[in-house]
Amino acid sequence: MWVIKLGGSLARSVELKHWLSELHACRTDQIVVVPGGGEFADLVRDYAVTHELSDQCCHPMALRAMEQYGLMLSDIAPILTPVHSVQGLMRCLASDRIPLFMPVSLLAGNPQVPTSWTFTSDSIAAWLATQIGASDLLLVKSVPPENNSSQLQALMAAGIVDPVIKDYINVDLRCWWAGPLAHSRLGEWLRCPSERAPHIAKIQR
Repeated sequence: MWVIKLGGSLARSVELKHWLSELHACRTDQIVVVPGGGEFADLVRDYAVTHELSDQCCHPMALRAMEQYGLMLSDIAPILTPVHSVQGLMRCLASDRIPLFMPVSLLAGNPQVPTSWTFTSDSIAAWLATQIGASDLLLVKSVPPENNSSQLQALMAAGIVDPVIKDYINVDLRCWWAGPLAHSRLGEWLRCPSERAPHIAKIQR
């Protein structure tokens, strides 16, 4: 099973519809999509600075920002079905639809996760992958892996992934990083992932 985090930074990109089209073609391949926060989360950050909002206030707002992006994605691609629980996610997979994880119900007020800006949709995707026993996590970013290190520590230091994701990646989870152009032949790659694929790199721990 794959968890694919679709970065909010792609929201205004022409590549977004290509990703959604490829995902539709992969709907029987046991995929779960986690939306990023993108500009919706950036707005929460702006208000946090302007009004000196607490992390306890901003955390649920940022989770709702992910859900806003998720609603946009599901309107563009109706094969993406918003789900609010692990049980709903599993039912969705059984019906050959693609679950779109909406995090508020499971994570707002959850003492197992931090209420800080260090815990972003990257870590949420890793947390979910661990919860549901996924084999692979794919982080789709606007930054391509070419000419960048694929070492996890380097990615965290560069701000390409969030700084606490390492705490939510279990030992059996394979992690990958894709640039915006990696959607080509996505289904074929998901069924037989290769480190030689263009625009995709395996994250090294």
